[in-house]
Amino acid sequence: MQLDKVQAEIRPRSPWESVDLGCALTRRYLLDIWKMWALLIWPMWALLAYVLSDWPILIIFIVWWLKPIYDRLPLYILSRAMFDARPTAKQVLLAWPKLVIKRLPFSLLMARFSPGRSLNLPVSELEGLKGTDYRHRVALLERNGGEGASMTTFAGLFLEFIVTGALAAGIMFMLPPTVANELWISIGQLFSEADGIPAEIAWFIVVIQMCAITLLEPFYVGSGFALYLNSRTLTEGWDVELAFRRMSERIHGVVNKSKSSIISLIALGFFLMAGWSTNLSAEEEAYPQAKQAVEQVMEGEEFTIHTRKVRVSQESTSNNADSHDLSWLSGFPNLGWLAKLVEIFIWFLVICVVSWIVYLVSKQLGLLANISSGPNKLERKAVASSVMGMDIRPESMSNDPASEALQAWRDGNTHLALSLLYRGSLMQFVTHRNLPVQSGDTERDCLLKVKSQPELVEREVSYFESLTQMWILEAYAQQQTDSEMVRRLCEAWPFAAVEGGRK
Repeated sequence: MQLDKVQAEIRPRSPWESVDLGCALTRRYLLDIWKMWALLIWPMWALLAYVLSDWPILIIFIVWWLKPIYDRLPLYILSRAMFDARPTAKQVLLAWPKLVIKRLPFSLLMARFSPGRSLNLPVSELEGLKGTDYRHRVALLERNGGEGASMTTFAGLFLEFIVTGALAAGIMFMLPPTVANELWISIGQLFSEADGIPAEIAWFIVVIQMCAITLLEPFYVGSGFALYLNSRTLTEGWDVELAFRRMSERIHGVVNKSKSSIISLIALGFFLMAGWSTNLSAEEEAYPQAKQAVEQVMEGEEFTIHTRKVRVSQESTSNNADSHDLSWLSGFPNLGWLAKLVEIFIWFLVICVVSWIVYLVSKQLGLLANISSGPNKLERKAVASSVMGMDIRPESMSNDPASEALQAWRDGNTHLALSLLYRGSLMQFVTHRNLPVQSGDTERDCLLKVKSQPELVEREVSYFESLTQMWILEAYAQQQTDSEMVRRLCEAWPFAAVEGGRK
């Protein structure tokens, strides 16, 4: 996820504050959700009513049971709009068939009665985790949001019951009095008749239930998505990551300004020195007559220095020799060397200060990254054989993942092609480059660790960065990737064949 594009403030929140954030996010994009709801969900209900027209009571149960399918539509829109990738109607329509069939039995059977369904839905839909990885991920996120998700589910059921009753009462009050009285009598006899609920009452309940779900279900999904984001913020430190990223941007800005300021000061110093020397020479050439006039004045009688000689007896001279004889100073050598020593010391200090500034600037710009990391760095062993549910052991993939991915691309399966390339790249970095990847690392964590290894080849790092961006768009954003770009990634595979791979 691109945290720098998030449309809300990323910070730790309480569960109910997160629910409030999810409701605010839903309100912002509610028209987009309702438009697509009318295009996709209402036709599904109409088809269901047509097929089961003789069993309206069964329709009430099925409409309630299929809620996990409806929830995928607002989640798709909100998850992309939250990160400044608001989907168009065409993108939603193209993604809808895949959203419906994705893990459908699991959603309608095992995950249907989970109290934290709103929090767990993004784990399966956005992260695509399954099996053990899904259970571990849900258990981790529920530590910081499970209670809030359960309370949201119970509050949603209560509100749905209240809204259904309110809509029914409102419609009853808007009907003509005779029709309303007959309907009230039918409702009063609802449980007294042996034949069960009349068809008119059943269809009335069906319509009211569909309206209540249309009104409330997007807010339920938005609340769960906000709880999911808050749990990841608390678990993975998203707020800290954003703070460091902003700090890094500020430091780079200060360094760039410092570089320009230093260069400007140096240029200004050279300019002033050049101008000073030019002015001195110009003054000497411009005023020779003034110099001669001053010399003539200084030679005048008024400025002549007069001296007087006093003869002192030898006795008084000998008595005062200790206090007035300074001839002993003539034994000392010339003190010009001391000025030279002071000058050398000053230049030494200047060189040290300039070197220190250059070192700080180079360190901030990353110019010393390759120098500070020597070739004799201790090897680190990978501690994970699977990352994000993907098996990255050499024996789990073919000898040449690029060729297999290219064949998948030719078959029209770009998702499989990118998956093979991404798994193969991680396997190469972990197995042959000793990249310290953990099983709980995300795509962004893996990319940051690859970029932080100065001993890696630049071509491999650049290739993995492009592959990661394509994989995130395909796996999480559910966007149609450029087929030509996938083919280029297959052909630009920078690694050697997998040694010891699956035959």
